[in-house]
Amino acid sequence: MDVKTFCDSAGNDLIEWKAKLYDAIRQTETLNQANQVEVAPLINELNQLVADIDKHIKILADECPLEWDSQKAEIQEKLSQVDTKYNDLDGAMDVWNMNLETSI
Repeated sequence: MDVKTFCDSAGNDLIEWKAKLYDAIRQTETLNQANQVEVAPLINELNQLVADIDKHIKILADECPLEWDSQKAEIQEKLSQVDTKYNDLDGAMDVWNMNLETSI
């Protein structure tokens, strides 16, 4: 894979993850106050990941460095973290929604 292809592909992946994270964060706004408090630390982590993603999107778009092995490893690690945190939040939302449905 050449550098430009990597930059474009990685940038698109990061943009997609950023959108998923924003959607997930917005969904937490529908939780009751107690659950919002419980999920707040995870939301803070997700917001930090979004900021990191923004940084990498900018680097990929502006610089697309010729020596990209270290960037590639860092981006792949960030995507792994995003996937884990997203799944953590998604699982928590499923539990809260199930509890909400059974209490109605």
